[in-house]
Amino acid sequence: MGAARGASLAAVFPQAALKAMSVRLPERDDDMLALPHVTRANYDKYGAGLLAITAAYAVEKMGLLMQYQDELEAEKKKENDFDEDEDSETDWSHVARSAQSDCSPASRTRASNFRGNNYRQRGGVRKR
Repeated sequence: MGAARGASLAAVFPQAALKAMSVRLPERDDDMLALPHVTRANYDKYGAGLLAITAAYAVEKMGLLMQYQDELEAEKKKENDFDEDEDSETDWSHVARSAQSDCSPASRTRASNFRGNNYRQRGGVRKR
């Protein structure tokens, strides 16, 4: 674009404008002109070509997002089907809570204080 007119890339649009275009992906000329550092003169010279590029990527991005949404919904439906087919009447959350309440508070504290075989005391005075 700029090379065809004998201008460098930095002279066409500032980096901030290019970054804003890549984030927002404008689809109309009003959207492009709302970006920072995009003036009517810059848009008239170079904006139409960039607008075609950003509009194409916006459509592609929307398609990918819709595909991802469909995959998430299919996965969620698959999980729901699995839950409905389950014949077990066991309430596992209740079993876990009761097992945790069966432990004495002292044993839970001891278990959390000692981290397996890697437990080392820190600080204090060393015996000779």
